[in-house]
Amino acid sequence: MDYNTILTKHINLLYASIDDILRNGYRSFIVILCLISILFPFITALAISEGLKYQAKESVKQGADFYVSSNLLGANGPININYFKNKNIFINNFQVIPRVIGRTFLLDQMITIAGIDKEALLNLKPLIKGRVPLKQGEVLISNNISNKFGIKSGIRFTVAANKKKVFMVVGLFHPYCLWAEKLMIMHINDANEFFKINNNASQLLLYKKSQSQQQNSFILNGIDGLWIEDRTHLNEIFEMGYNNKGGVFVVLIIISIVLSIPAFWIASNFSSRQYNNELAIMKATGWTKWEIIKKIILEFIIIDLIAVCLSILISMFWIKCLQGIFIAQFFVAELNLIPEAHIPSRYLMFHLILGLSYCLLLTLSGSMLNVWTNFSQMPCKYMR
Repeated sequence: MDYNTILTKHINLLYASIDDILRNGYRSFIVILCLISILFPFITALAISEGLKYQAKESVKQGADFYVSSNLLGANGPININYFKNKNIFINNFQVIPRVIGRTFLLDQMITIAGIDKEALLNLKPLIKGRVPLKQGEVLISNNISNKFGIKSGIRFTVAANKKKVFMVVGLFHPYCLWAEKLMIMHINDANEFFKINNNASQLLLYKKSQSQQQNSFILNGIDGLWIEDRTHLNEIFEMGYNNKGGVFVVLIIISIVLSIPAFWIASNFSSRQYNNELAIMKATGWTKWEIIKKIILEFIIIDLIAVCLSILISMFWIKCLQGIFIAQFFVAELNLIPEAHIPSRYLMFHLILGLSYCLLLTLSGSMLNVWTNFSQMPCKYMR
């Protein structure tokens, strides 16, 4: 049998598969609906997890090479802003930028306060609506804080931890800045005054200028009393955190298995009498077992591909338009059932391949078992 004959034969099998799908539209629709109910939560969870992981890795990649603080009983402690000022070796090899990070309560909600220098504040311009802080007491806040407490641009307010310090909002972060959901940013001098740690910082951010990272690490590790974290260490922390989140997938897999039961039953038994009659007619008219199996495989490839594509499209709508309602809170701490922030997501080819493979395993297992066990009896058993 030459190549053209084989190609023509398989094209005819494809046409026969499409014709069966359309002729048994109700059965095909039910199978697709069951498969979507299985795939949608799984693909949505994968997309959110990949989006968060990608955003975290990018933030580390764009951040400092080293994060230095004092070693306070094995934990991060405050460090003097001018710690490296008189050390020429660091002036020559690093750009040193201080940062203050702390937490406090704004009424009943815990928020994070970050104090950064003027240059870093100016770099935030593309991410805010309004302007960056230019004067003492001016701050940036998230939309979540603004909406919850009614703090709009131009309004002055105080925080219970230091009521002597008066702040005024001059800009709001865009909703897609998920990392700024409960964040208030100000100049580092204001943060020092608020936390009463004058001339100290939570961390010194070191950006290398010329030498290799290994050489820089050697220089830093030679100084006692410092707590040093580099990009590699932070990436390990992120990987560990997202791997722990994988426990959520255990629940989703259990749900998928439960929802797989009706889909498996439908694929193998729905209209089984009519389905078996069709197969018996095919055998009686000269179809071989392998030709029938090939046709069924093509039929379910089409059905499963439709189900996977629709699941991805519904998932995209759920995340992009509905903010990942009811799902996002499993992956982002402290989000409400209806998140107000935009949830990051990434859809990869791997998700399509994984979903299609799962659907084929699920749908073909029932149909193949039916054909294989009943093929020899089909004409006499069903054509009466």
